[in-house]
Amino acid sequence: MPGSISLGLLVLGGVLILIGFLGGNFKLFGAEVAATISNRWLRFVAIIFGSVLVFAALGQNFSNSGSGINTIWTCYNNSKPVGDVTIWWGHKERDAEWACNKWISQCGNGGGCTTMKNSK
Repeated sequence: MPGSISLGLLVLGGVLILIGFLGGNFKLFGAEVAATISNRWLRFVAIIFGSVLVFAALGQNFSNSGSGINTIWTCYNNSKPVGDVTIWWGHKERDAEWACNKWISQCGNGGGCTTMKNSK
């Protein structure tokens, strides 16, 4: 989900939660929710629907499982290649170094490894 859609869901969910708890009659960044909602059922529905939207937006930001993006990194100990790791998160050098040092025994025991992104 693109970031702008996630942000829109997050903002809309937050406004609905505010309406549910406060019942309206507030201003938020210049936008005014004037009518007071006194029906407890509608306020409860606003809280539930707003919570679903917020969790959907946050879930998309923290989940990378649906994208299928993997990067392959070669682990080097003392300038010698000792193995490869495939990571599906982060995709930065520090993430690959963490994976090398945790998953490749020659890295964890030899003072740590450096990495280079593989072109495979």
